[in-house]
Amino acid sequence: MSARIDLDELARREREQTEWKEYVTDVNDIVAALCAFANDLQNLGGGYVVCGAKEARDKHDFPKLVRTGLTGSCLKEIENTVLARCRDRVSPPIAPLVEELESDDPQRRVLVFLQPSTGVAHTFRRNYEGARHFVRVSRSTIEAHNGLLKDLLVRKGT
Repeated sequence: MSARIDLDELARREREQTEWKEYVTDVNDIVAALCAFANDLQNLGGGYVVCGAKEARDKHDFPKLVRTGLTGSCLKEIENTVLARCRDRVSPPIAPLVEELESDDPQRRVLVFLQPSTGVAHTFRRNYEGARHFVRVSRSTIEAHNGLLKDLLVRKGT
């Protein structure tokens, strides 16, 4: 990717377009968020999943970004697993852009996935569950049901 992602600028943007994950406990959560950004129900153009960073408040209650980072081995494992699941468990498959950025610790890195919106409705199959549509509503990734699912399918022409 030619342009570097500016995490400080990203933290100032609309929260609906960014999922912050200081610690990655379930890679499926990342893939569900990427699927939701690809589905782009709110017509925001997609979004970012930032692993190894979080939003916090300073002592004056102003927003600040904490870049805790991920270790090299953890970062590569997360990246490889996310990309494999986006290819194998998302239908039609998605291919998010990936970038590594510096963290507050020189021995750790922040991993950023950028998923643009697409022209089709995507489903994601977690583990042994059936395929489900995910969307972003405000700052949350949720499964689309009833009216939300209908809105998504109508917008995508499905």
